[in-house]
Formats: sequence, C-alpha cells, structure tokens
Amino acid sequence: MKMPIIRVDADHPNELVDPSAYSRQINFVVKYDGAGELTPKDNVQTIDFKRTVTASPITGKIIEDGKYTTPWQSDQESFSDVVVPVVPGYHADKKMINGIKSVDSIEKTVNYAPNGRIIPVDPDNKELKDVKQPIYKTSATDATQVESGILLPKVKGYNCNYYARRSRQGYQGNL
Repeated sequence: MKMPIIRVDADHPNELVDPSAYSRQINFVVKYDGAGELTPKDNVQTIDFKRTVTASPITGKIIEDGKYTTPWQSDQESFSDVVVPVVPGYHADKKMINGIKSVDSIEKTVNYAPNGRIIPVDPDNKELKDVKQPIYKTSATDATQVESGILLPKVKGYNCNYYARRSRQGYQGNL
C-alpha cells in the first residue's frame, strides 16, 4: 500500500509539521559599542528562506527528497554592505562591514573610541590647568578618521612649541 503524501510550505501549512522545516530567517546584525549615548542603534538585515517539503499527512514526518521537496530559496542572495556611521567626537575601528553570502545568522561589532585632544603643557611637561583641550573632529565621510588642522589654544605667557604624534586616538601635541 502506498503511503499518502502532501505538499507543505508557507502557502500550504500543516499542523503536524513544524514551520521551521519550510520557513526560516537569518539575520546580519552589526552592533556598535563605545560612544555612550551617541552609540548608533544596531543595523539589522534579514533574509527569509523558504522551501516546500513532502510530508505524511498522518504523522507529519518529513520525507527527504520527496515528490514536493525543493531546495531552500530566498529573494536575496547576500546581505548588503554596511557603512559605519560617523559619530562626532569618536572614531570607529572599521569604515565598512562588507555584506556577505550566508545561510546562517551573523553578528559583527564596530567599536568606537573617543578622539584625541591637544593637552597644553608647560616647559616641564606638566598639564596646564584651566586651558581648553581641543578635541579632533571626526571626518564627515570616514568614521575611522579625524580631520587634520585643529586650532591650537592660545595660552597667555606661553609660545607654541608644537609637535604632533598621530595615534588611533588622534593627535597629541606640546604647547
């Protein structure tokens, strides 16, 4: 005797068959960290996968390679690239997260750190109190970079003896 079979998918569900057998979602999540209240919200992309399965209408058991069974398909082949948002006063460790092709959920993290600042010091290399410490501005087009050309503070009684050292936190200098 031939066992009866049925087609099961999103358009033809069956209460005996778990929907995860024919429908599932995967996510590409880019998380951001380190910029306090300015930290961007997570960037979440979703791809829906669907297929048709062949199942027993009596037991709900899926019949692998059955008459109606199809491969998983999606309307999107891969996740899109994510350009890292610029956060004023902070720089990121990545400029972009490349979109990728996947069949599983993926999570990536972008870390922000405060931009560097100019710290005016006296001839003995001691920090001057009550003097502005200008912060380097984040590039408007690249979250990993700071702009050059910071304005140095004018400090009464001192001349600028400036040197620059570039680091991931920006520039540091002597006044």
